[in-house]
Amino acid sequence: MRTSIKEVFTVLSDIFGCADWNITSTEDGFKAEASRCMLCAFAKKMNSASPCHIYCLNPMEGMVKGLNPNYSFGWRRPYGMARNVG
Repeated sequence: MRTSIKEVFTVLSDIFGCADWNITSTEDGFKAEASRCMLCAFAKKMNSASPCHIYCLNPMEGMVKGLNPNYSFGWRRPYGMARNVG
């Protein structure tokens, strides 16, 4: 089974039910935006550090680059982005 780059966001969301990613196409790839994240909400309630990078963004970047090393993965609040640079 071949997974698309966009599915990195949707499949993880389906499995863990943590963030609700909304995917929109752009000129050079797509934009994935999460309007809520259960893990972030828990961290805020416990006055803990942001879990975004260690539990979400860094693993997603690894998966995106594992599927296609020509893609770049960038992020800025409030969303992550992937684009084909090859």
